[in-house]
Amino acid sequence: MIKAIFFDADNTLYKLNSKRAYQKLFKYLSQEIKTPPKNIKKKWQEILDNILDNPEKSLTPYYRNRLYPIKKTLKFYGLSEKKAEALSKKALNKFFDAIVEDIKFEKNLKELIKELKKRHKLIIFTEEFKKYLPKKLNRIFGDWKKYFLFAITPDKVKTMKPSEKYFRYGLKKLKLKPPEVIVIGDSLERDIVMAKKIGIKTFRIKQKGRICKILKSL
Repeated sequence: MIKAIFFDADNTLYKLNSKRAYQKLFKYLSQEIKTPPKNIKKKWQEILDNILDNPEKSLTPYYRNRLYPIKKTLKFYGLSEKKAEALSKKALNKFFDAIVEDIKFEKNLKELIKELKKRHKLIIFTEEFKKYLPKKLNRIFGDWKKYFLFAITPDKVKTMKPSEKYFRYGLKKLKLKPPEVIVIGDSLERDIVMAKKIGIKTFRIKQKGRICKILKSL
């Protein structure tokens, strides 16, 4: 018997379009440090690529937090640690304002989740950090905590995806076994494979898939 459903967030419950958000971020930084946006973006991308190419750093929340590569970029342009961090936080607020505004989701998602909540415990597991996750979820659900028991984030499990720790954390907290849980996600590597590895049934949201179609079948 299925007792809980674990949902990935980004590009599963909703679709992200980050193009305008990044444009807004680099434009703001450009105005603040008087440097062309393309130069800032190039340095930021170089720092980010170095993180993603390093197996250890790519799984470490400290390095994968969006704050880190932005702050390091600003320090490259001569800002002090304190000023770089303060400006990075302001830039990220503008970034997430745009992210939230541009989120797309199916109009009947909220009602379907509300119905599922009557029969199952609903959990979020995501690579988004706890500081910014509510901004996204509240865009759809108003108060996301009315629908989901808790969220499993990198802050809690101390690693990024792919990792079994997200699912093991949830199973332990709920006192459930793998066959009693369903995982719904969009990434084969980061969501589906890891869940299947420990015996959890999965549903994958493909590029052209619609989550509401899956929810209606549960």
